[in-house]
Amino acid sequence: MDKVLAKYSKYSILAVLIGTLIAVPFYEGYGFQLGTVAKVLVGLCIYISLGYAILTQTREKWVQLTITSQIIILILIVMGLVSIFRGVFYPQARLIGDLYLTLFFNPVFAPMFFFPVYLILTEVTTLKLIRGGIIWLSLIIVFFYFGGIYSDLRVILPLCLFFPIMSNSQRVMFWIITLFCIYCNFIAPDLYLGATRRYLFVLGFFCLAYFLVYILQKRRLTIFVSVIIIVSPIVMSLSMSNTTQSVFEKIQEYWPFSEKEDVTLRSTDTRTFLYEEMALDLTNHDAWTWGKGAYSSYYSYFFSRSSADSQNRAASEVTFLHYTLRAGLTFSLLLALFLIYAGLNAVIRSRNLWIRFLGLNILGFYLSYFVSDFNFFDFVIVCFWICVGLCINKEWLDKTDEEIRDIFKQRHLAETYEQFLRRNERKREGNKLI
Repeated sequence: MDKVLAKYSKYSILAVLIGTLIAVPFYEGYGFQLGTVAKVLVGLCIYISLGYAILTQTREKWVQLTITSQIIILILIVMGLVSIFRGVFYPQARLIGDLYLTLFFNPVFAPMFFFPVYLILTEVTTLKLIRGGIIWLSLIIVFFYFGGIYSDLRVILPLCLFFPIMSNSQRVMFWIITLFCIYCNFIAPDLYLGATRRYLFVLGFFCLAYFLVYILQKRRLTIFVSVIIIVSPIVMSLSMSNTTQSVFEKIQEYWPFSEKEDVTLRSTDTRTFLYEEMALDLTNHDAWTWGKGAYSSYYSYFFSRSSADSQNRAASEVTFLHYTLRAGLTFSLLLALFLIYAGLNAVIRSRNLWIRFLGLNILGFYLSYFVSDFNFFDFVIVCFWICVGLCINKEWLDKTDEEIRDIFKQRHLAETYEQFLRRNERKREGNKLI
């Protein structure tokens, strides 16, 4: 049975990886730029992946999760289904295109609520497939970029998460891709990839987590830093509630990568005005608690007075706002609490460094959740949620560093951890007979 589940898990990852590759040649991979055929193909890959992922959901896998995470996941699933239901029967959006095609096949609408299914795909074969898949996906994205196509290098997120368990050759590729990303964003303005804030968050927390967990190895210091990260969004929200400059505006004033001439304009501070526009729209529609449904948009004062084609926006460039628009503060805040729980659970309870490292990076994503844009449902986000699943999985939390090293240094890619243990047992028995 474990072998079958491992195969389903692997097929699920392959399907979503293929869907991501279909979207790669388009501007940042967003569904708004996909043609109908490409959008349908991406959507089909997502649903094939979802189907295989559902087949892996067994009671044995479910009980490996902590009780607290089980409760939160069930609540998030129910709330996500309600949001999708509202999108079908009570669409509160004026969007171009067919309702059902946009709702179910555009990766920034209904698919964004599918992530709980992937929390359980923590098979060893799946993790090894991801470890190799992100390298190949990164190379393909770089190829498209040099081919004159603007591709999003968000793949650096899972690259960083899987760095500690990579082979030496994979680590060489990691540094080549990472240095390329840094060069394009911070050194060569003509090659600017955009979304510099996103890369700074990912790379910054990768360096911080690796330094604290693998070099210093001071658990108490890691917990202290985790607490600071957790309270940071509260500080940001308080700064936005007064009449003085928000923390985003203060950062923008000294932001070296801004192309705007007048940094005092509110429109140049993309985070503050996004929060203000969303707050105005949700207040006008009385939609703070439950949002406007999975098929929804919001009125943009800035876009209505710019050269944009529409005064409504179908998604926000801040993940927290995106989920608030779709399912309200009840969902987006619960999701934030879930990220806090998963991150702290790994930092405090894990017996091995890799899961502790993942936990600190997840807390970094929690902070980025209020600032950056990780809304597109693709291979990158699936990898992230699988890592969240590792942080709430009791079996992975209890593994030692020696076990982690043994698992990811096996010679056979298709070998499960159980097969590895049986092979070692047979070897020991053979040695006794000799």
